[in-house]
Amino acid sequence: AMLDWTRASKGPGGSNACAAKLSEALLALFIRHRRDGRVILPLLKTLDVLLSHGSLDIMIMGKEDGVNGVRFPSKLMSELWQECKGCTDVQRLVGSVSVALGLLVCDHADIIQQDVLPFLMTMLAHRYPRVRRWTAEQLYVRLLEDGSVVSTYAEQDTSS
Repeated sequence: AMLDWTRASKGPGGSNACAAKLSEALLALFIRHRRDGRVILPLLKTLDVLLSHGSLDIMIMGKEDGVNGVRFPSKLMSELWQECKGCTDVQRLVGSVSVALGLLVCDHADIIQQDVLPFLMTMLAHRYPRVRRWTAEQLYVRLLEDGSVVSTYAEQDTSS
């Protein structure tokens, strides 16, 4: 039902306000229920589904700033870092990696380079083998699907 609602709000008559309200609500849930696995794990799975279906593309690709001048992907990555710091629940860690991989389509190079890739590299060196393996497999698949993710940012680094 949520996917249908986000598709309807993205239609010709829809506005960015619906996506902004949804992203604000999701971030508020992250903040309110920090370290509460019963809430955070379904929230991570919901975010993963929304990102994989492109329902939040307008928020992660948008030029406008979100809540209090902070972009949605940046704030989401901040919450993921907070959630994973000291976390011992493998399912939450794997869910966080899936959400971070969903943010690789973001148009903002600074968010990818400063937030998403360092998070993924940290997860590649995590103490739990299952988290390392999941991160490596999913990152590999994502790079095979869309090799432009890294090549675009590598070209920007060499031109600087």
